[in-house]
Amino acid sequence: MHEFAIHTPLVDSWPSLPPTLQLLNDHVIVHRLRKVLRLEAGAQVILFGVKHAFRCRIISYEKEKSVQLQPIEQQPVTPPQPDVQLYLPLLERPAFEEAIRAATVLGITTIRPFRSDKTKRHDCSTSERERLQRIMIAAAEQSKQFHLPPIAPEEELATILPTLQESIYFDAQGDFGAHELVALQTTSPISVIFGPEGDFTDEEKTQLKAQGISSYRLTNSILRSEDAVMVGIGLLRTLLRS
Repeated sequence: MHEFAIHTPLVDSWPSLPPTLQLLNDHVIVHRLRKVLRLEAGAQVILFGVKHAFRCRIISYEKEKSVQLQPIEQQPVTPPQPDVQLYLPLLERPAFEEAIRAATVLGITTIRPFRSDKTKRHDCSTSERERLQRIMIAAAEQSKQFHLPPIAPEEELATILPTLQESIYFDAQGDFGAHELVALQTTSPISVIFGPEGDFTDEEKTQLKAQGISSYRLTNSILRSEDAVMVGIGLLRTLLRS
């Protein structure tokens, strides 16, 4: 049977491996468990917060007010290793949201938005960041990749370039083929940077190369930025775990 996962910061206050039943007083979660997911007493569910995830057995419901749970397994919520930081241009909102969703599913540690010559937006509003948080939570619940990568403040490409170490970027005319990523077997942190809609300018590519940042070709076709994020990070994570 499929095991559902639900995000709630409330579990971070639970004691480690609690031997006793836990009462969760959150009518939104109770509604999801009972009415949306239709989980009855005896069913199992994973509840995860920022620090911990608990596999629990549902004991009983108190109408729509609370649910009594028996935690049966605990694990820490940690990002996959090695640490992979994503430098993501401020794409148009639908594309940016899809890239954020993919980054969450694939275990990015931190997301660092940036502006470059061809980005059409300058920042993320508070309301947009709140929506992105909801998108990341939904992605984490679906994928069971529970780490929610923090999204840093927006920066200029020129500002972040001097700080990039152990970095790569994906480019349709990259110097290396994707298969050569195998040589990146490492436990050190890696930074991955993607271009905006319309790609980096020639001057920006020259600056990236001058910084010692290697470029890799993903496919023979031209990918949209959000598709490149999915393919590139997925490939990178697969190779680093092999």
